Amino acid sequence: MLIDLVVPFAHSRSQPNRVLQETEEDWVFPNPLWLFGLALFCIIYPPSLLAQQPTSPKEPTLLRRADSTPLILDVTAANANGQVDDLTRQNFTVLIDKKPVGISDFHSVTPETEQSELAEILFVVDELHTSFSTLSYERGQIRSFLERNVGNLKHPVRLAFLSRTGCEIQAEPSRDANTVLAAFDQHSRDTNVSHDSSHGVGHGTIVRTLRKITAEEAKKQGRKIVVWIGSGWPILTSVGGVELSARERHGLFNSVESISTALREARITLYCVNSGGITSTSTYYEAFLKPVEKDSDAEEGDMNVQVLAVQSGGLVLSASNDVSSMLERCMAEADRFYTLTIIAPLTGLQRFHKIEVRVNTPGIQLRTRIGYYG
Repeated sequence: MLIDLVVPFAHSRSQPNRVLQETEEDWVFPNPLWLFGLALFCIIYPPSLLAQQPTSPKEPTLLRRADSTPLILDVTAANANGQVDDLTRQNFTVLIDKKPVGISDFHSVTPETEQSELAEILFVVDELHTSFSTLSYERGQIRSFLERNVGNLKHPVRLAFLSRTGCEIQAEPSRDANTVLAAFDQHSRDTNVSHDSSHGVGHGTIVRTLRKITAEEAKKQGRKIVVWIGSGWPILTSVGGVELSARERHGLFNSVESISTALREARITLYCVNSGGITSTSTYYEAFLKPVEKDSDAEEGDMNVQVLAVQSGGLVLSASNDVSSMLERCMAEADRFYTLTIIAPLTGLQRFHKIEVRVNTPGIQLRTRIGYYG
């Protein structure tokens, strides 16, 4: 209908109009019937409707909806013999708040994967909550680890140091152990501060440190493994019986929510190597592994590094005499994993959404982040 209506106006004065059967000499104004038809067409099909463009099939509507977000899950799979790297998309099922969701993208990472896809490793040396004698031992173990890997490290590595002066992060990661070792030695020579494992700091200092680390790591694509070397900060509410006010709990909940989100968006899996061993007071962290879902439930322990590690899909490793081997294990975890992309719903009254990833192969245990705030 649109073509028939506009044809009379499209002809030049030298062309005959077969529809109106008018000659070149008497074709001046269109027939009134055509004007009526055109007006009727504009009423039925207004220009604003004609201007709308169809959604491109390359951009699924779900990706732009306010009630959903693409979510990347890095999943580690292992059985009694070690890590498993031969699973396929069909082996996995993902549930959000107990409801199945589709896997929109699937990728398996193995040692044969392109170097550009290798996970980056960040070793964070906690000098703030570590006694001088323990710190000296930690430094020797880190040096031993780097010296054993002289040549090419399997993954890009860089260092960070947390002290009373703040968090210092090495500029660039490197696969050259000598380069990393030189940066480590330089920091050790320049550091001249006293260390006290009982030194109390507010959770604001911890939040600022974690935010700096997540902001730095978020600049780069891909997965990152952050290994926190130290016993973690004291859990005051479990050890000292400290009672929190409603305002303090509200602030803690906001911190937990923002740090959990920052770790997820930067694709960080957090590991904790507890150099204090199994007798350390920080092992009380197990009481806080359940995710905090509202202000009134927030405790200081919810912000402990061990809790954040488990909730991100990482591990807590206690080593009273062999930190070096624990560092090796953390790096090995970056060799084999699966990346699942899902469209996660943001709807619902609850602020925390539980994630469950299941596998249909017997004997395999999976680890990934336990949920997200939305």
